[in-house]
Amino acid sequence: MNLLVDLGNSRLKWALAQGPEWRSGGFAYGAQMVPDLDRAWSDVVRPRRIVVASVSSVERARALDSWVRGRWALPVDFLEPSRSQFGVINTYDDPARLGADRWAALIATRHLYTGPACIVDCGTAVTLDALGGDGVYHGGVILPGIALMRECLRIGTAGIRSVDGRDDSCLARNTADAVAAGTVFGVAGAVMRIIEEFRTALGTDMRVIFSGGAATPVIARLAGRLGSVIQEPDLVLKGLSLIAEALP
Repeated sequence: MNLLVDLGNSRLKWALAQGPEWRSGGFAYGAQMVPDLDRAWSDVVRPRRIVVASVSSVERARALDSWVRGRWALPVDFLEPSRSQFGVINTYDDPARLGADRWAALIATRHLYTGPACIVDCGTAVTLDALGGDGVYHGGVILPGIALMRECLRIGTAGIRSVDGRDDSCLARNTADAVAAGTVFGVAGAVMRIIEEFRTALGTDMRVIFSGGAATPVIARLAGRLGSVIQEPDLVLKGLSLIAEALP
């Protein structure tokens, strides 16, 4: 089986895939990466190949590469976005500077769906990317994610100490709820506005596909405003699976 790895800013997500077989997992980073990998892959037999989309630090990428080589004596294939791959045309000014996770998600979307699409990935950062029905990537935006916004408020103010409150109402009556709701509704409002811009460019038949660990509360705040949406938690990993199958 192929081992697919989404090496994010705050979490590592992974999947073992071969045809319809799919087993996935993940973990938030601890102080050291090696014990996390030991626990996550203790029962994983030597995969055929390992493909990684990394937006994390060089140190984490090196730690992963070292662990894999020590455990299985395998090289790691780190995904590098290109000008064109799997029917997706990368129009970034410098194609290699597009995030590897965003590139993998675009490839998966092109393979799984027809027509124009907006990919909303809600993680440490929130990214929205516009993919035309002809496979042309039109560009996108990046904004801080919910947890990052809350942490900025906590460390950047004197009066905010608690940020983990209820996020279901904008009529908050304590600071923790005010921060929790403000950040969720703030992200949801930004997402809604950007999707409107994308629809102007790509057409009203544009699909909206959500991914990422923080997608659920954002989708809940937009209920009934976007029409039908698709949630694909493993979108990046599905893109990596396509890439892994095509490698020699």
